[in-house]
Formats: sequence, structure tokens, C-alpha cells
Amino acid sequence: LGYRKGAIAPIYTQAPSGQAMVLPTPQALTLTSIVIGIATTALILSVAMMIYKHYGTLDTDQVRRLRG
Repeated sequence: LGYRKGAIAPIYTQAPSGQAMVLPTPQALTLTSIVIGIATTALILSVAMMIYKHYGTLDTDQVRRLRG
């Protein structure tokens, strides 16, 4: 599982027996979690920018007072 030095990725369904192989699942899940983290950060930053553009501040108390 994970990484094996000198091993190959199991691309072919008819893999020769006796060869060490690497499972690509951990790498794919790691990459997926990185992409999700970046997308979440971008979403939060864009919402913060919209709040700042509309209210002129990011202070939650001031935003509540300005909302009424």
C-alpha cells in the first residue's frame, strides 16, 4: 500500500504475478483532499471579500450593527 520503491502502478488488468505493485488510492485521496481544501479556502475568501466590499469592514459586531 502507498509507495514501494521500484514498484509499478497497477494499470493493466492482466498484471504479471509476483511483481510488487503500488495502490494509487492513497495518492488520489490525498490529491482530492488538497483540492477540496483549496476550493473551500477560495470560497471563504470570496465571501469575505464580498462582505468587506458591501460593509467596508470584516468586524462581525460592526457588520451586525450596519445590517440593523
